[in-house]
Amino acid sequence: MSTAYQELIQNTYLTHLAILPKTKQQHFLSRLYKITGKKPLLKSIQKDAFDYFSDKLLYFQIHHHLEIDFENRFPLQAPIPRQQVRNVFIHSNQVFFRELFIYLDVLMAFNVIHRYKRDHLLPSQLKYEVQSYLDQHFTRFFEELLSNPQYLHNTPVQVINILYWYLHLPNNSLVGTEEARMQASVEQAYQTIDSTNSVLFLNYLYTLTHIIIGQSWFYEYTLNQTQSQWIYSIFDRHIQAIFETKEPDIIAEIGVCYCLQKEANQDIIHTYQEEVSQYVNTSTGYIPSESLPLNSTEDIILSEHRNILAIMLFSGMPTLHPFPTD
Repeated sequence: MSTAYQELIQNTYLTHLAILPKTKQQHFLSRLYKITGKKPLLKSIQKDAFDYFSDKLLYFQIHHHLEIDFENRFPLQAPIPRQQVRNVFIHSNQVFFRELFIYLDVLMAFNVIHRYKRDHLLPSQLKYEVQSYLDQHFTRFFEELLSNPQYLHNTPVQVINILYWYLHLPNNSLVGTEEARMQASVEQAYQTIDSTNSVLFLNYLYTLTHIIIGQSWFYEYTLNQTQSQWIYSIFDRHIQAIFETKEPDIIAEIGVCYCLQKEANQDIIHTYQEEVSQYVNTSTGYIPSESLPLNSTEDIILSEHRNILAIMLFSGMPTLHPFPTD
């Protein structure tokens, strides 16, 4: 039955691929490639990704003058839902937030181009300037983000991704203790787990899933039995609370994390597949957002994240396909 759900959702999104923004097309197709290894997907991904993300780097090179303000720190008191973080960054009147958003944007663009093995196509001066900028400011951003639990409470995905996006760049300046320090900060920020605070609990879960996703190099490699076992133990203990969130995005993402284990527990994967299958609308062929009209362009776009995760989970991910090295 899981295969049928996978094919149903996959066909729906491939049929509607053209209506997705370029970033969501990349998000969808790159993950589809990781679980299928289909070469036609790869060529499209690499070309479109380079065109889109190299333009972002060129814009940065031309327009950006760095004014990072580390004195004007975290102004937010309540946890921010994952979907709202980008808008908070863009519209914040805090210089630190705007600069952090720019840094993450540049880091992601450079990271994607490197991951898709297209960095040799970048102009050498642009490549040098971007790498220098990322190296110069990584430590300051990373130290600031670990210094206050509010960052992990409010922007957990950004805190985790800044490490793993940078970690996988060539010639990075890391010293090897960053992952352990990040784990300690996560444990300190979430000393008590309150599943009744829905936003904070979801942000905690996204913190944990993105550590595993980062360690897998974004779905390219499986994790051995000792990697992040502390996280899987948390998932095991809180499975009922996880299902009670009724959020198919995080439920599917945690299921995918179990698929990323080298010796994957098929029983627990099946349990997550069964849970996520309840959210599939077989009439529309995808998992809707529940906040927008069914089958509307807006709903299909908004729901891309949960649906590519569901496709991955329903596939079981028996084989992962890293991007080629040539």
